[in-house]
Amino acid sequence: MKTETLFNISDLPYVVSKLYMFIGGIRKIMYVYFSEKNSGLVFAVINNPSDTSHEEILSPDEDAINKAAKLRTNPKQYEWLLESEVPFAEQKENIRELKLFDELQRSVLCLSFPSEHDGKSDLIYIFLKENQSNFIVSDTSVSLGQENKSLVAVLTHNHIQTMLSLRCQERISFLNFNERILKQFNYLKESNKENEKYKEATASLYLNYARKILDELSVESGMYIYTLTEDAIQKISKYGGEIHDLNEIILNAASLLTEMHTGRQEKNIVIDACYLNLKDIKKTILPLKEGESLSRMYHKAIAFLDRLEEAALITRQKQLELTGKNVGSSFKKPITAAAISYSIKLYDDRIVKLMLETFPERWPVIREHFKPIKNLLTARAEAILQQKKA
Repeated sequence: MKTETLFNISDLPYVVSKLYMFIGGIRKIMYVYFSEKNSGLVFAVINNPSDTSHEEILSPDEDAINKAAKLRTNPKQYEWLLESEVPFAEQKENIRELKLFDELQRSVLCLSFPSEHDGKSDLIYIFLKENQSNFIVSDTSVSLGQENKSLVAVLTHNHIQTMLSLRCQERISFLNFNERILKQFNYLKESNKENEKYKEATASLYLNYARKILDELSVESGMYIYTLTEDAIQKISKYGGEIHDLNEIILNAASLLTEMHTGRQEKNIVIDACYLNLKDIKKTILPLKEGESLSRMYHKAIAFLDRLEEAALITRQKQLELTGKNVGSSFKKPITAAAISYSIKLYDDRIVKLMLETFPERWPVIREHFKPIKNLLTARAEAILQQKKA
């Protein structure tokens, strides 16, 4: 049953609905329990053993309610009753005056179980057939004796208590599982929010960088004014590559359109998205010398410098000082200032060779404004100059 799986019914009604599977000879079951959902007592009955999913809610009179409330306060663990002694049951007609042997007619087993909600007890009334063939292999219609009734009551109580305990444990485990899933969902939701913020910041960075390139190009040309169409702006905003590659992409588009405008009077050169070949940039790196390929360590050094340059650009976009701490926090996966210093020391010789000899115009921000790199290059350049003088 779907509702059972979702634990949206109380433990006691759930267990009661299963009793017909374990106990023979049940005519009906009545029960009263404190419902957390309803914030009060619920009186219910299951009349049909073949349809235990149908719980009929009762509306007892005030006298029955008071009697049940009193029984819940100081109940016996089990007790055998006549049907007429059940507080909220319909009374049998023509009830005779009880005699000594009428004790054998007590066929309603009342069981009590502690409620976890109000500190009192919930009550179950099991209406049984009045013969012992329900509990032992026999075809006799003789009623159960007092000793057998006590044994049946204890075994039934223990069985139901075990079922309630297991149900409670399953419910708690289910709720704990749901709580863990909810925490994971909330974590992923927050992570997605942070990821969206990062994407927005990166998109703004790419766009501002592209506009800066075009502004500088406009000043340098002295003739043309370079701008972007809305489609080009959207395309650049979604760019996910390296900053230095974007520089080449913008310059290639501007160069092509400048050639196309040669001889025209129009000074405005508008770059459309179709001229931005974002996928055509090659990621291969030029060799240090003719015929000499870069080693794996040089590739790592270049990758570090690319990430450092991008983080420095993001830091400037935030209008923060280019310190190790600020730049480190602007990495896609933030790192410490100490980690940056360690990488610079690890690749120092390769960084000097790459920035002074192989790619003298690459990584302009960290070259000019990030002190750890600037100091390294300055010191090495002075050392080289001293060696030449000597």
